[in-house]
Amino acid sequence: MLHDDKILRVCVHKDRNIVSIVNLDKNALDTTDEGIYINIDEVPDWIQRKLAVLMMVNTHGADITTPDIEGVGRRIQNGGAEADCFWVYKD
Repeated sequence: MLHDDKILRVCVHKDRNIVSIVNLDKNALDTTDEGIYINIDEVPDWIQRKLAVLMMVNTHGADITTPDIEGVGRRIQNGGAEADCFWVYKD
């Protein structure tokens, strides 16, 4: 398992067409990728690539989480019409 300072929580808010990114380590010095992005195209390329992989992984029934994909991340919430949230692992 990765430490929290290597994980970003990325939520794609479908209802507002924005992407929010938060570092799970509140004491992190590197916050360059954190913030609110007006659309997916504004998100840093390395995060876009990992999200593309995670969005292809199907959830099964009521289980909204996906298996951990080493070096990429995992889906942590399928918000239906509101938001899909992921843990994206930093390299």
